[in-house]
Amino acid sequence: MPTPADHLAAARAASDPAALRALAGTGLPFIDQALAANPHTPPDTLTQLAGVRHSAWNDNRLRGRVARAPAGRA
Repeated sequence: MPTPADHLAAARAASDPAALRALAGTGLPFIDQALAANPHTPPDTLTQLAGVRHSAWNDNRLRGRVARAPAGRA
């Protein structure tokens, strides 16, 4: 059974769009932020992440990362 640390490592290193999309459903703010920082995260997943709400601090940090994401600029 994968741990949150396993999910974090995958969110940082994965390049498979399907795997990255699956990780977006974990509900963990640090996974969402890692996905937003991963240049391979597909634009539809970035759009999904832009609507995620955790807390004010996490939300603002996540929105900033989504805005700077390379895939979001395509």
